[in-house]
Amino acid sequence: MLQLNTSAKRSEFRAKADKRARHHARQIEDILPIVIEAVYEYADPGSVYGSLYNGRLTGRSGWAKFGGRRVWGGYKNKHIEFREESRLGRAIARFDNASSKSEVERQIRGFRRQKR
Repeated sequence: MLQLNTSAKRSEFRAKADKRARHHARQIEDILPIVIEAVYEYADPGSVYGSLYNGRLTGRSGWAKFGGRRVWGGYKNKHIEFREESRLGRAIARFDNASSKSEVERQIRGFRRQKR
């Protein structure tokens, strides 16, 4: 994992995620930038990390904390999916190009309050 704590690292992650979506996941291509920006905006400061493969950012998945709650997010089953604690945790949100900006922001902002 690489901490995405600078604008350069965040831009690199976003560029790799955009490229991956254009090539592999057109069904999330339009909503992806909105999801990424919402995570950066609502996650606990300093808690956003991107996954690595061979020491390089992949743009495929990452982790963040929301009110101390660890959440994994990434591309899975033709959606951007968020899960509690890890990629194998309970699914808590799912987005694709049919999702609205307001819905994405509302749900991601709500990760701070949701405890089940």
